[in-house]
Amino acid sequence: MTKVSETASNVVRLSPFRAALERARRFGKVDALLAAPDARREIRRVPAEEVYWVVREAGIADARGLIALCTPDQIQRFLDLDVWRGDSVEPARFWPWVDAILAGGWERAARIAWGIDAETLGLLMLSAFEVVEAYDLAEPPRDARATADGWFYLLYKGPPEDEANAFKLVEALYADDHERARRFLTQVRSEIPSELEETARRFQSARREEMGFVSFDEAVGVYRKLRPDEAKKVEEKPRNHGVTEIGGEGKGGNKEEDGAKSRSGAAAGAEARRALPVVLVAPLSGESLLGQALDAVEDREEMERLVAELAFLANAVVSADRVDPDDKVRTAASFERVRDWVSIGLEVLAAAHGQSATEIVRTRMLRDLFAVGHAEVAKRAARARMLRGRGPWRLGDDEPFSLLVPPWSDTMSQLASVRPDGVRAVADAERLDHLLDEIGAMARIRDRLGISCEAILSIDLGHAAPSDRAALTIPMLIATAVAHRATSGAPALGPLPLTRLETLRKSDHLWMESARALLGPDAEFAVSLFGGLRDHLATLRANDAIDPRVASTWILLRV
Repeated sequence: MTKVSETASNVVRLSPFRAALERARRFGKVDALLAAPDARREIRRVPAEEVYWVVREAGIADARGLIALCTPDQIQRFLDLDVWRGDSVEPARFWPWVDAILAGGWERAARIAWGIDAETLGLLMLSAFEVVEAYDLAEPPRDARATADGWFYLLYKGPPEDEANAFKLVEALYADDHERARRFLTQVRSEIPSELEETARRFQSARREEMGFVSFDEAVGVYRKLRPDEAKKVEEKPRNHGVTEIGGEGKGGNKEEDGAKSRSGAAAGAEARRALPVVLVAPLSGESLLGQALDAVEDREEMERLVAELAFLANAVVSADRVDPDDKVRTAASFERVRDWVSIGLEVLAAAHGQSATEIVRTRMLRDLFAVGHAEVAKRAARARMLRGRGPWRLGDDEPFSLLVPPWSDTMSQLASVRPDGVRAVADAERLDHLLDEIGAMARIRDRLGISCEAILSIDLGHAAPSDRAALTIPMLIATAVAHRATSGAPALGPLPLTRLETLRKSDHLWMESARALLGPDAEFAVSLFGGLRDHLATLRANDAIDPRVASTWILLRV
């Protein structure tokens, strides 16, 4: 018999953070959720937005079994995340949910429909039907259907593919409660759609805030910046901080105004936010300083608070980025930015305070770490904007930085976006600094040599094809000017004749002497730009024949 102690010694104990990742991964698939011993209870304990990510990953039609076990409140929140786009409802996104709900039977469909706030349901009904009271008409309108009580005629006005589900939903409401359905349609018929939408949007916004998806106006505050010299001013988080502090600048919505309509209050929302959303698993599973710091937190209750804080921060960033929650690519990019910028903030603050990353993540608000990381990235983006203003970096409109080559062109493209991605650590930021320094050197050299669009377009390429002009780059042109200076005493941009190429091949020291005389402190960098040409010329033997077509364009097209 195996002893208990021996069994226990063979169990790999996960850290609270790894356990949170494993739980999110395990419950990230429809089949895994449905396979739980008490699936109904387990699914109803999972936060609505976490179940929503799973449903969107599988597709609504393939997740019917899962949807059938969800509470009306969870489904209300699915609609809050999926049916609304900005401040407006998109009815076409509602009916696939209705189709899945109806699969559970009319009784359940009615219970879920009545669980949706009346304003949202009424708005969707008005988008599908013109509701006409029967007693106003001598005969029914053409193509109209009477309700089960004969009180109304419904004229469908939506897309044909949604018609069946729309009428089935009305039938389900009437099958559940004739009187309630009649009162509902009477009320809907009297409402002004714009006022109905405004009220529904207010309730929807309150519920989204509970899930961390605060309004854009509030969420955009997450993109504030804390400079490195301000890092020591970042205050420690309260010992008993909760997730209600995380929205935007750390304040929730007006729960007194909307509390009656938002099914669970802020406390219930905070209690529910104990799980890591499955869509955060991939960004956090890889190597990052944030992941390492969380992995070293030993207290499970503290980890739950950090997970809740991280989830709310991630959702706020999605809101600030104006990303639809079902846009997998852009949502993943937003979550990866959270991971990367918090990691950078951790690195900066840990260095500033002489503390470990784990101690920093335990004592500082994650939104502040994100802001420090944002400042580090924004500083490089500002330098790139300044350098872009020192153009030209292109001849036409086809490519933004066509006169540069990788890695410099890649750097400028990366930092051209509003919120640059791919900066995952301080080392990445420092690498960008180095490349921006080199781009700045190219700008100074280009200005000193008079390299402009007009000058480039006036170059006589000799035997080169006209299309070769599109292959010209700043490094090529700098190499050309230095080569002319080395062989004739004057810089120029045109191709070199064969005799000058031979001179360069035999006199390698001329490269550096010419560059120093022409470019001063930027000479070393300039010479590094055309090392490939120097290496090629050095391999030629005295009796090697050089194709004149190659010779006349080599400096321009082969560097």
